[in-house]
Amino acid sequence: MKKKYGNVVGVLLFIIVKYIDEKSADLLGYLHKFMASPFSLPFLQYQEDHSALFSTLQFVLLVCLYALIIFGFMYCVSIPFKNNNVHFVDIEDIESKLGDVIQSLENGDIEDVIDTKITAYMTAVELEIKRIFKLKKKKIDFIWYFPKHKDGKVSDDYELVYFKHPKDLHHAKFYISSSLDIEGIRFKEENVKGRMETPHAKFSQFITVRNVGKPRLGLAIFIYEDNVINEENEQEFTQFTSNFILLGLYEPFVKSIEDRIDQGGG
Repeated sequence: MKKKYGNVVGVLLFIIVKYIDEKSADLLGYLHKFMASPFSLPFLQYQEDHSALFSTLQFVLLVCLYALIIFGFMYCVSIPFKNNNVHFVDIEDIESKLGDVIQSLENGDIEDVIDTKITAYMTAVELEIKRIFKLKKKKIDFIWYFPKHKDGKVSDDYELVYFKHPKDLHHAKFYISSSLDIEGIRFKEENVKGRMETPHAKFSQFITVRNVGKPRLGLAIFIYEDNVINEENEQEFTQFTSNFILLGLYEPFVKSIEDRIDQGGG
């Protein structure tokens, strides 16, 4: 009985294989025509009177073109997800650096350890902001600012800290000072050179963020390129710098930045 069914299955398989073998040329021909139809270039158009060698080479070329198109599409689709993964890793790394600073301050670590950690955090913040605005190092300057202390009290004068000397410190000071007179935690000027007070400024745009209430810690950004700030990157900047709303109220953190002045930083 088993042998009988085995013979029947064998015959069916033979018939199917034979049919596919006979029809394979037709199937490949239909596939060749279909693949060539979107292209208008003569050497990619299907012609039945082409030689077998030419048709074979044309079919191989079409397969390669479609493979490139498919892989290219898949790559483009995957780019946003790859960028998002990198972005989230960067944000987590920056938050981790801030946590290290606060932990060191709470533990009362030595000044060198705290300074190293806070420098790493500030540098990471600046790098992320450069990424947000898609700017190279020479196209952007950063200045961290906080009030001076006189006789143990907060004064109306401000200290500036920066890792790279700003290219236009004179006008930078003007905008920081002007922003301090405006209520709020963020201030921007998208047309610096169009303002009557600063037509000769080297930078084109300015944006700053600081803590809520009386300014205790702020970060000013000076952009040396026109039309950089837009709704999308400004929203991302706002989200990224949201911790500044409270960070400036944490006195040990501000004091650790202030110590950079005493050590000759900035």
